[in-house]
Amino acid sequence: MVETSCPECDAPIKLGARVQMGQLVKCSECEVTLEVIDTNPPELDVALIGNIKFRHRDEY
Repeated sequence: MVETSCPECDAPIKLGARVQMGQLVKCSECEVTLEVIDTNPPELDVALIGNIKFRHRDEY
């Protein structure tokens, strides 16, 4: 198990041992959808859906 943090709220996020580039995960704290942009070390960014960053709907 690998641990990193949410780039939006800094909550800890646990990733499986076989995390892959492009994998989508959801932060359990702020509910933003995140994309794995690097695997060594693991790094997350807000997921892009089309050309729009996918944030929680209350932020629009």
